[in-house]
Amino acid sequence: MAAPRRLIWVSALAPDPAGTGGQLRQAHLLAAAAEHLPVHLVLAADQVPDAIVPLLTDVTLVAAPPPPVALPGTTRALMLANHLLRDRVPLPVAQAAPVRASLGAAAAAASGHGDTVVVEHLELAPLGRELSHAASRILTI
Repeated sequence: MAAPRRLIWVSALAPDPAGTGGQLRQAHLLAAAAEHLPVHLVLAADQVPDAIVPLLTDVTLVAAPPPPVALPGTTRALMLANHLLRDRVPLPVAQAAPVRASLGAAAAAASGHGDTVVVEHLELAPLGRELSHAASRILTI
């Protein structure tokens, strides 16, 4: 198999070396990947953190979703369990459907047959099936 031409990085959370948790992890992964391949970021946000811009060859921004309502631990756990048992889909995956649709359309338009698509976070996992035209797909959780 030929080496991929580009990396299409798809995320609902901005990679940011000044951020915390997932933002910081993504920033480090993206920086390492950018040393080897051109990176096109498909992001649900209004802007890209300044520290990431030099790593990118292209950017596609889609409308960012409103943040989920924070619930107390027990209430949240019960809601998650109820939703999973009733609908057989984790609640975060179901809640991410609108942004997933926007990101999926943008990623499909940005990617070609020789590209590798990286999908960030479990909530966007269903995009793996939708972007089957890519040379390879990677899901990071």
